[in-house]
Amino acid sequence: MSMHIRVRGLGTVALVALAVGCVKAQSPQVKAESATAATTNVATSTPGSLPTAQAVAAANAFLATLSPQQKTSVLFAFNNDAQRRRWSNFPSGIFQRAGLRFGDLTQAQRDAAMNLVASVLSKKGYQKIQQIVDADEVLKNTNSGPQG
Repeated sequence: MSMHIRVRGLGTVALVALAVGCVKAQSPQVKAESATAATTNVATSTPGSLPTAQAVAAANAFLATLSPQQKTSVLFAFNNDAQRRRWSNFPSGIFQRAGLRFGDLTQAQRDAAMNLVASVLSKKGYQKIQQIVDADEVLKNTNSGPQG
């Protein structure tokens, strides 16, 4: 079963990259197998499969940093249409989000989440994410933007 990962607080573009499907992580039951397969098949991979294997490995590395309770909050079935329809990029004060707040993650979990984002974006796309996160921090620290 394919799964999606949802993490709140990375900025709209990062949320989209994680929640809407730039990467589909496999279920926790097969994560060890897929990580092994990703590294085993690198030499024999077809064009385009290496980035996918890297994204799956990064998703599994992120999931490995989470507690079982946190995993329950970020994983949902790929074919769960009800969950997909509940997604929104409205500010958290307007809309109740599912998932984990980025600010509630440990530093190791934040690093793994950002590595996941980096694995599915171009260098320029990842730089844009970093700029959005930095801008959100400026807004938060100057009390100019939404809190939370």
